[in-house]
Amino acid sequence: MREGSIVTFYSYKGGVGRTLVLASVVALLSRWGYRVLCVDWDLEAPGLHLYFQPWIQQKFPGLTELIQAYVDRENPNWRAFLTPVRLPDVKEPIQFISAGIQDDSYVQRMQRLDWKTLYETQDLGNFLETLRQDWKKEFDFVLLDSRTGITDIGGICTIQLPDLLVLLFTANEQSLSGVINVAERAMQVRDSIPYDRAKLLALPIASRFEGRIEYKLAQEWLEIFAKQSDTPSKAGGLMSVTAPRADVLAKG
Repeated sequence: MREGSIVTFYSYKGGVGRTLVLASVVALLSRWGYRVLCVDWDLEAPGLHLYFQPWIQQKFPGLTELIQAYVDRENPNWRAFLTPVRLPDVKEPIQFISAGIQDDSYVQRMQRLDWKTLYETQDLGNFLETLRQDWKKEFDFVLLDSRTGITDIGGICTIQLPDLLVLLFTANEQSLSGVINVAERAMQVRDSIPYDRAKLLALPIASRFEGRIEYKLAQEWLEIFAKQSDTPSKAGGLMSVTAPRADVLAKG
C-alpha cells in the first residue's frame, strides 16, 4: 500500500493567507476523494478551526491535549483527538486535529508545553515519529499549518514531519528571504536527525501577488522570485510558482 504524504504550509511572516490556502487545498483534496488529515500546529495563534466551523458537528480535544496526555504518560490514541469536518457533497469527512480546546485555560496549558525539554527528557521526538508513521499509513495527505517565524514548533513542522514544505511569501524582501532561509536550514538540519528520510522537497508560492496593475514592478519581483528560489546550492533546487487567490473553502 502506498504511503501518504505530509505537507507543511509555512510562512515566515503572517498576513500571507497561509491558513486559507491550506483550508482550500484540504477541501479540494477531500472533494477529489482523498483521505485527508489536517493539523493546526499554529498553537499560539490557532485559526484553522474557524474555516471549518460551519461543518463541525462535535468538537474534540486537539493537539495541545494530545501532547499533554503523552507527557502525563496516558498512552493516548491520536484517533480520539480527531474532529470530523463534514463538507457538503463529500463522501468521507476531513479529519481535523485542532490546536486544542479554546477555553479560558488554553493559553496557560499551551504555554506549559516546553518543546525543547520534551524532546530532551520525554522522548517526544519518537512519539511524533510514531504519529508520522501512523498518519502516512492511514491518510493520503496530511496537511500541517505551521507557526510563523523560527520556533521549536516551526522546527517540528519544517524539519521532522514533512515530505513537502510549502513556503508562502509576499513580494517583499523580508518575507522572501525568510522562507528561503528556513528552507535552507530545514534541509541542512534534516540530514542530521536520527530518522530515515527522503530528500525534503520545497515549493515556494508567492501569495497576494498582483501582476496586472503594477506590471513592471511585478515582472521585477518575478525575476527575483526565480533567482532566489531556483538555486540548487541553497535549498536543493526549489520550484517557484505564483498562486491564485484561494477565497472559497466549499460551496454547498
